[in-house]
Amino acid sequence: MVAKVLTWKEKWSLLSDRASRAMLSAYERTVLMDELFADQDFRAEHGNPDDFVLAEIFEKVNPDLALTFLELRAVLLAFPRRESWSGKSLRMLYTEARALGKATDDTPAKEPQPRATREQIEELETKFRYQTQRAESLANEAVELRGENVKLRATIQRLEGRIFELERQLKLQPA
Repeated sequence: MVAKVLTWKEKWSLLSDRASRAMLSAYERTVLMDELFADQDFRAEHGNPDDFVLAEIFEKVNPDLALTFLELRAVLLAFPRRESWSGKSLRMLYTEARALGKATDDTPAKEPQPRATREQIEELETKFRYQTQRAESLANEAVELRGENVKLRATIQRLEGRIFELERQLKLQPA
């Protein structure tokens, strides 16, 4: 019997549904998360986040696991077979993975985002106010131009009617 290949949506549904998640072992959940981690369609659906943001998404869906997703992934790389996971705690498996050199001492941290200075904030607020005023001005101008356009179309129709009438009269006049 051929095993059914799950789509990323089906995998995500398994992970995010509390009832099905409870029936999956830590190993099975880690395998699903690892497959989703590598799935470009899944990443695209979630806005192509970087690895750390994606790891946080998995951790929010699986808060009951003792390790972070990146730690679980390191364990999976060190121990890819289900049998290796049985009878040991996740923390113990992670410790062994670190000893094998398959995991780092800690997960890489994001560099802190630089904070904006008061001058930068004021400059951005000024630019925002200017752009808001400019947008309002352009919106008003667009309304005026639409009104003018309607008037010009009416004038064109009226003039075309007059031209038609003048041409008709010209044809009726003797040469």
